[in-house]
Amino acid sequence: MGDGGTGAPHGSSSPPGLPAPRVSSAAVREESHVRRRIDARCGPRSPAAKTAEPESALIRLEADIDPEGMFGRQILEVTDRAVRVLTPGGAVAFRIPIKEIKSARNEPLVGGGRLLLTTRAGECVPIISYSLTLAARFSEAARGIEQLARGEPLLVNLPEERLRCARCLRLLPEKDGVCPACVDRNKTFRRILSYLHPYRRQALLLTVLAILQTLVNLVPPQIQGAIIDGVLTTHKNLHLLFGWVAAWLGVVVVSTCVQIGTGRLIAFLAGSIAADLRASLYRAIEFLQVSYFDKR
Repeated sequence: MGDGGTGAPHGSSSPPGLPAPRVSSAAVREESHVRRRIDARCGPRSPAAKTAEPESALIRLEADIDPEGMFGRQILEVTDRAVRVLTPGGAVAFRIPIKEIKSARNEPLVGGGRLLLTTRAGECVPIISYSLTLAARFSEAARGIEQLARGEPLLVNLPEERLRCARCLRLLPEKDGVCPACVDRNKTFRRILSYLHPYRRQALLLTVLAILQTLVNLVPPQIQGAIIDGVLTTHKNLHLLFGWVAAWLGVVVVSTCVQIGTGRLIAFLAGSIAADLRASLYRAIEFLQVSYFDKR
């Protein structure tokens, strides 16, 4: 993050002190300087006030960048009275009352971002930094802070994100995704079969044709055996040769017709079921929340 840094990778927990995403020293000095000015205006805090106050947190998010711009932990808590940043031990590192906040926004940086508060005195206060993985959640938190600052009800969407499967504890392919190892394949197969229900007559006819094709394919070897044993080997009953050949040609004609019918039915069923699947997928996408697309 910052000048030429990179954000923490998805699903990883980097140890504190790892200098990969270091922000610029100027940004760190700016953040510390503005924090001291806010603390001076709000008045000194007693030792008891340096621990988390007994206020119910409306928003609580963990950042993965410490105040020095290294990988670490900080906690953002938003209550109905104040916005504060806590250390991993629970001490209050920074606090600003809601009534002094004019607006809040997410400032994008290289590989991450930081949460900026604008006070009613016009000061821009950077209070917490985070990697790109958490940018969307802190952007939503900024929207919630603005709602509280304006006296509006808090309406934010910050659901818990699952990174591991609750059943087998494997890492998920994506946040809140489906574990491929725990998918019920029988259930999936039954769902696919449900798309065949409107075309059950065609499916039944296809099954009959498939069985008929198998039976027809068994006839030519029998005709060949009859010709060889009854006509060619004994050199007798040559007049039956034309009869067997005619029967063989008839079997070939029947087999060809069955193959044509089977192919047409397969093409019809494949196209119709694929169209139904696409229509169902489109209807499902229409009812998805906008937040689903924000994560993509």
